[in-house]
Amino acid sequence: MPAKQKASIDGRALSELTRFLLLAAVLSLGLTPHILLANTATIDAPTQVQSDATLRRILAEALKAASSISDATERASTYNSIAMVEWQIGATKEAQRHFDLAHRISLQMPQDDLTCAIRQGMNEERGSVDDLEGALRNLSDCGPHSPPSDEQDNILVNMARHELKSGDFVSAIPRILSVARPDVRDGALAYDAQIVAASGHFEEALNFANRITAIALRITTLSQIASAYVKHGQTEKATQVLQTCLQAASEIPRLKKPTTTGKSTPLEPNPDWSAYNTIAVALADTGAFRQGIAIADQFLDGEDKEWVLMQIALTTPE
Repeated sequence: MPAKQKASIDGRALSELTRFLLLAAVLSLGLTPHILLANTATIDAPTQVQSDATLRRILAEALKAASSISDATERASTYNSIAMVEWQIGATKEAQRHFDLAHRISLQMPQDDLTCAIRQGMNEERGSVDDLEGALRNLSDCGPHSPPSDEQDNILVNMARHELKSGDFVSAIPRILSVARPDVRDGALAYDAQIVAASGHFEEALNFANRITAIALRITTLSQIASAYVKHGQTEKATQVLQTCLQAASEIPRLKKPTTTGKSTPLEPNPDWSAYNTIAVALADTGAFRQGIAIADQFLDGEDKEWVLMQIALTTPE
């Protein structure tokens, strides 16, 4: 077997070993929550010391294995994974050191599209655990196909998601609104609105959804929030949200200019008009079957209308 191929196999094997050790560390966290709650009075001190020592040993073994990985890509990714675990257990200085080490290793790799994707992915993971300063410091310049601004946007989105998981809704919204690309910003607002609504925080979810600039996406997201209201037995609130959706849908033109240029090019159907499909079905979910059918009759035709009426029929009680 060629030496280069053997080294690659050895690198993957060591990387798998290190991942196993990291998994053990994560499981250790799950089985010993007092590591994260060291000041809780009910924790037995000797047990805590023993668990902390076990966790330090696991991470030491993982670091030892990582240093022996010959493949640079595997080594960088492994150090980044170790840093993720370290950060989550409060060892932030060690985590920052290993995040930076992973980044430096990536700079020694062939600077192609794959390396760029790996480096950006590691940096976005770093942002997802709340190390925004470190992530922004190591922004990559991967050329016009993936500029640093895109990576920064993804880091900000991940940071906002971390804040949401921590229950910090106030910080999450301005974080997302600072994202430069409108489509990325709108997508993050829509995704996070659904997460927040599913947890029963409806006012916060509406705050996210109402900031979406793309009308069709805003309507879809508001309809999903209305469905969450229904699941929580708040049908009246759901109906109010859907009336807001109808008002927003009135801004959508039925026809739009085609993407191709030409003075005599006719207008084409606007795909955003399908927002009425979503509203009609969502209204039926609230029990407003007649209103859902009326919307289908007024705004839809062809296969769209047939599909909506079928969905409404499936939700109508016998």
